Amino acid sequence: METEFSKVVQENKCMQALEELNVSLGLNCHAWDTLGKPILPPIWGNTLCKAIKSTHDGLMTCASSHKEMTKEAKATGKPVVRECHAGLLKAVLPVYCEGRYIGLLGGCGATPKGTEVSEEYLSELGPKIGVSIEELLAQVASVPELDKELLKEKIKGVITSCGGN
Repeated sequence: METEFSKVVQENKCMQALEELNVSLGLNCHAWDTLGKPILPPIWGNTLCKAIKSTHDGLMTCASSHKEMTKEAKATGKPVVRECHAGLLKAVLPVYCEGRYIGLLGGCGATPKGTEVSEEYLSELGPKIGVSIEELLAQVASVPELDKELLKEKIKGVITSCGGN
């Protein structure tokens, strides 16, 4: 199934839509197969998320938010947009082919409009994942601010580009 989803991502302009999310909104963009394995390297939009995910414990922290959202997206068949564990916007989009779930696309890593990255959260997270608070704080400036409604509109464009409704 991984190969089939990779083919869909490349042939149906999904990759182009993900790259557009990255360029226009500054999001980290991803694609995963049905088992949750990445089928593309991440398209990074900020260096904070990259620093957090640079350690196994950091990756597992992000995975907990992702797992909850994936479960909801698969159950409803609809995109899910909300904040992750770090308070950053995250969107996951289930992809179906001939009525069968074949994978997931997503974008994440922007603060909701009018908010900032929580330094308190980063102070607690750093020691847990083995990344210094100084390193995490140095990356905060790379996180874009984004209106949640704009993200939802852009997600509709991704769905259309990938052959969905």
